Amino acid sequence: MGLGRSEVLRISVADLEEDSPKVHGKGRAGGKTRWAPYHADVRRTLPDLLAHRAEVVAGHRGPDPGRLFVHRTKGGGLRTWCRTYVDDRLMKPTFEDAGVRLTWNLNHALRRTFGRTLWTKGLPLEVVSDLLGHRDTKTTVRYLALRRDDMISATRVLDRVLPPLEATRVEAI
Repeated sequence: MGLGRSEVLRISVADLEEDSPKVHGKGRAGGKTRWAPYHADVRRTLPDLLAHRAEVVAGHRGPDPGRLFVHRTKGGGLRTWCRTYVDDRLMKPTFEDAGVRLTWNLNHALRRTFGRTLWTKGLPLEVVSDLLGHRDTKTTVRYLALRRDDMISATRVLDRVLPPLEATRVEAI
């Protein structure tokens, strides 16, 4: 879905809508809020995630933070998942099992991959920018780290769309 790890961790149960979650970005006054459509796999697994959350929260006497991702502490308390918890328990082991290095930049590596995949498959830059939550496409261009190869492949699109010019011969006068 192209969300940052912190954006995912800010999602509350109340933010879940039928076709998308309400995504809260970082920044002053709670950051910007945007729309991000569910991927089919997320839509399919969301009921299981909500059932798991209900089990974790069941019987807890303290206040429920309302966040989608919560866990029980050793003392029986209820805590919201934090970035370190996600990185140490989920992200790093998954990346290491897959043989991926540079685990220090997991969040941006995944978001860049999401954005670059959409862009290289032909999605307009403005749409990719919206999905990543960028206000300006210049930010998206820098974020995607577009390379010379990308520009060459974009130019090849013109080769397919525009018919080749017929060779013309200029006769000497």
